[in-house]
Amino acid sequence: AYTYIRMAITPTAVCAHGDAVTVQIHVRSNIQTAKVDDCYVRVTRSVGVPDLMVEDPATPGTWVTDGTYENTATLQTVTQSCGTAAVTYNYRLQNDGLATSTFTLNRTGTPFNWTVTIEQRSGATWTDVTELVVAGTHTVNVDSGQYATYRITVAPGAGLTNGSSTTIGLMDRAMTNVASPYNTDAAQGVTTRRAMTTD
Repeated sequence: AYTYIRMAITPTAVCAHGDAVTVQIHVRSNIQTAKVDDCYVRVTRSVGVPDLMVEDPATPGTWVTDGTYENTATLQTVTQSCGTAAVTYNYRLQNDGLATSTFTLNRTGTPFNWTVTIEQRSGATWTDVTELVVAGTHTVNVDSGQYATYRITVAPGAGLTNGSSTTIGLMDRAMTNVASPYNTDAAQGVTTRRAMTTD
């Protein structure tokens, strides 16, 4: 015969992503005290871990940078120059956590005399989410190990002088109250208006 033992382990509010606890269950016979057995259970706290990446325009297919997490984009910055036409930056919001999670996406940078459009991809369809992202109300659910796809189009306005630039990017945040250095990530693109030449 046997009996069931059920144990509930609940993380507290200060338990961060990656924190772990090992619990031991020790069983001993009251009659035959030498008869003992042990069982160990190890539980690791997992929350959504946003990993935001931007594609390098100079090397299509290269994403900057998988597995790098920044509150302010420093390492995860790419650049392009433009004439009078718009340029596009591609982004991936990947969930490096172990569970499906909801993330909030915000725009970083304030364009002056540049037009910025942010779109989210679903299948073959691109949806304009600029207003939601700027307002900080755009959310997306991402399964563990999967990613959501975005693109930012930056177009120069009339009257921009040569050498004018704008830095526009995205910052994502896991919707959790768990304190963790992996709750946010940021990436960005720097666009510079180049001098026009004639032949």
